[in-house]
Amino acid sequence: MDDKTKWNAKYKERLNEPEEPKPNSRLKSLTTYFSGGTALDIACGLGGNSILLAEHNYLVQAIDISDVAIKFV
Repeated sequence: MDDKTKWNAKYKERLNEPEEPKPNSRLKSLTTYFSGGTALDIACGLGGNSILLAEHNYLVQAIDISDVAIKFV
């Protein structure tokens, strides 16, 4: 199984979960220092970090190997 197929399968499964994607806890703890701007989220998955950054006035470019994840974000 190639990497793209593996990650697409993983994210398809996670889309059935009722929870929204969560940002990394370390990133979340730093939000008081956020001032907006631009951000690049590489291997963004379902976008927990991207969403958090966007909520804090960042223009986010999100990239992932999984087209399932990118379509969700």
